[in-house]
Amino acid sequence: MRVLHIITGLGLGGAEMMLLKLLQASDRSAAEHMVLTLTDLDVLAPDIRALGVSVQSLGISGVTSGLCGLWAASKLFGSFKPDVVMTWLHHADLFGVMLKCFYPSVPLVWNLRCSKLSPEDLPRSNIVLVRLLARLSFVPSVVVANAHVGMEEHIRVGYEPRRWLVLPNGFDTGEFAPDDLARQKIRDQLGLVESDFVVGMVGRYHRMKGFDLFAKAAGIAAQENTRLRFVLVGTDVSEDNEELVKMFKAAGIGSRVLLLGQRRDIPAVMNGFDVLANTSTSEGFPNVVGEAMSCGLPCAVTDVGDSGVIVGHTGVVTPSGDAEALAKSWLDFATMGASDFFCLKASARQRILDLYDISIVAHRYQGLFENVAR
Repeated sequence: MRVLHIITGLGLGGAEMMLLKLLQASDRSAAEHMVLTLTDLDVLAPDIRALGVSVQSLGISGVTSGLCGLWAASKLFGSFKPDVVMTWLHHADLFGVMLKCFYPSVPLVWNLRCSKLSPEDLPRSNIVLVRLLARLSFVPSVVVANAHVGMEEHIRVGYEPRRWLVLPNGFDTGEFAPDDLARQKIRDQLGLVESDFVVGMVGRYHRMKGFDLFAKAAGIAAQENTRLRFVLVGTDVSEDNEELVKMFKAAGIGSRVLLLGQRRDIPAVMNGFDVLANTSTSEGFPNVVGEAMSCGLPCAVTDVGDSGVIVGHTGVVTPSGDAEALAKSWLDFATMGASDFFCLKASARQRILDLYDISIVAHRYQGLFENVAR
């Protein structure tokens, strides 16, 4: 079986990372994969090629180059002869529909990764694109969503596919795992001592990530417990971000916050945390929560998307925007008995092993490919 994946780009986004993890966990004897990116090769292309998977870039940047890209894609399609095409993200979904005009007999699967489709959260051009895709949603054989909330949001705007399927994100529980040596090393690097209780956050700087909520909650919790330290990681989450620095100064905790910027050693950094906070105002299926739990971290998350579904009984779910409730969850974790906290950490990892290990999710994807190919 041959599967062609079409994706908008190959940066460090959630969809892109999930595609990489899926390819890493896939059974090569059962399926041959190829990746086609609409734009540039970007950061993850070498990682995918290292797996022996072909990666091609169409370099599309506008309408004219889009038509040229469509012609180039049709030629690659003809030489690869896929049994299934899976498109990742909305622009790739539209491209997949256009490509299907050349090869109507090959089944198309859309893979949705977005859970909020409001004008406040997306550019107008994206809203127009989504409305167009809603009218075209009868074309794919299956529309996959990585979260129930994402499926419901697309139904709200008019999606009416022949079949829906929710396939959650999967996690590499070998890469994201408890590591005492990594914990000690990263805490030494950051100047943290063992008695410090670290609340961590991982995510790019964006309004939907709720950095203002994190700062408010941190200010409240820090007044109650002097052991608390706050470490944040992500694109534009650095000391150069004046807006972010002002948030923590206003909360009165500037000296207790470390802003590390973008990192590629996230498993090691997470092992330096004691708990993970996810303060998003909009989420589908947040990878960072599953990755942290896989490292044995309890999580305090806002009640958005499928965050609460992932955490289950192993963490705390707080109302979106409630800084007091979020601060209380951190304080409760910090004052929990050592034995109870250890059990909570173990149960967080076990939940990921049981439900979201990438091998389990990859097996479900393979079953989908075989089903639609038949």
